[in-house]
Amino acid sequence: MIGKLLKVIFLIGLFVFLLDSKSLALTTIELKENVCLAQEEIFLKDLANLSNTVLDNIYIGKSPLPGRERYITQDYVRLKILQAKIKEGDFQFTGAKRIKIVTSSQKLDMAELTNRVKNYLLEVIKINQRLEIKLIAGNENIILPMGKVEFELGTLDSQNLKRQVYLPVDIKVDGFRYRTIRIGVEIHRFANVLIAAKPLDRFHVLTPLDVKFEEREITGINPAPLEEVIGKRLKIPVREGKILTYDLIETPPLIKRGDIVTIKMEGEFLVVGTKGVAKEDGRLGDKIRVENRGSKKIIIGIVEDNETVVVK
Repeated sequence: MIGKLLKVIFLIGLFVFLLDSKSLALTTIELKENVCLAQEEIFLKDLANLSNTVLDNIYIGKSPLPGRERYITQDYVRLKILQAKIKEGDFQFTGAKRIKIVTSSQKLDMAELTNRVKNYLLEVIKINQRLEIKLIAGNENIILPMGKVEFELGTLDSQNLKRQVYLPVDIKVDGFRYRTIRIGVEIHRFANVLIAAKPLDRFHVLTPLDVKFEEREITGINPAPLEEVIGKRLKIPVREGKILTYDLIETPPLIKRGDIVTIKMEGEFLVVGTKGVAKEDGRLGDKIRVENRGSKKIIIGIVEDNETVVVK
């Protein structure tokens, strides 16, 4: 009885084996012409319509990076199947001879990123000025994998910001950092500053009637405030509407070339005064050349006030 049962089991197993072998031998692999994948790895089931699922999970290779393409030939697929210990006579191909593979992707939303960068810079640059921030072209065609995109902005030194700034940005997809880019922006600053209310000559000493306030772009320049302008003189002629900056103004000299001055000669126990002629302009504390009117000798002295030069 047991012998008959074992014989029946053996015949059933042989029948199943022969049935599976026959099924595998009839496996048709219909290769697709175009394939779009979401995952990083390629399996045979991704490239073909199969009449038998035995071959589904045969590994083919890596998917291309987002935005790129990969082409796989029928011969390459055959090699991978043979490497999986499947015999040449157990399958047959139909369909495409070459498969184009792309990875599903999305384009970086530059409008959103630019807005994030602008808001960050407005927080960092804590000054009472109007700012305009413009994107420098260069990152418009970045392709990312599908998923939730997030940005992590780097840090900037707000005390040393220049007109052009490059901010590092980590781009994350589904919580994982995909790549780091540098976003370039131009920072344009606007403020109410002093300008020349009319054309002004060189060496003109500025008064409140010579200036007025107006909003201007001050990117890259150093405007002088009102208290630093009034009473100063111009180094060069200035046209109407010119922003008054520190490099345009100077303190007027107390003594001008040709002025009659008192030359005060200070010794250890004696101070002697005599008249002289200034040979150059001088501000408070400047060393200038003066000519003694009596001896005609040129000496060097220090400007003490608007009519006195001290020689020690």
